[in-house]
Amino acid sequence: MTWRFFRVRMRPNNTAINILNDKAIRAAIKAAVKLREQATVSDGGGLSLQVQPSGAGWWRLRYWIGGRENRLSLGTYPEVSLADARQRRTKARALVTRVARTEHH
Repeated sequence: MTWRFFRVRMRPNNTAINILNDKAIRAAIKAAVKLREQATVSDGGGLSLQVQPSGAGWWRLRYWIGGRENRLSLGTYPEVSLADARQRRTKARALVTRVARTEHH
């Protein structure tokens, strides 16, 4: 048995971010098409790729404001690469934080 260890960045609350890689994305797309089912793969930090049975993928960001879960679309895969989706997640998180602070006060 071979064990592979991946370097994963941990956030202060011990949740992993930047988990995905291109190989995992391609595998999720292949599985969704083969099984004819929707699949979701997470990159951590609220970012996930929703893969349709057709092979199309949408980047989604989950976030909460006032205890209510919301979702934001960050683009489609492969038009928006993994690196671009991560940058968009960072920018969207900053915006969500600002909005949450203004609504709280």
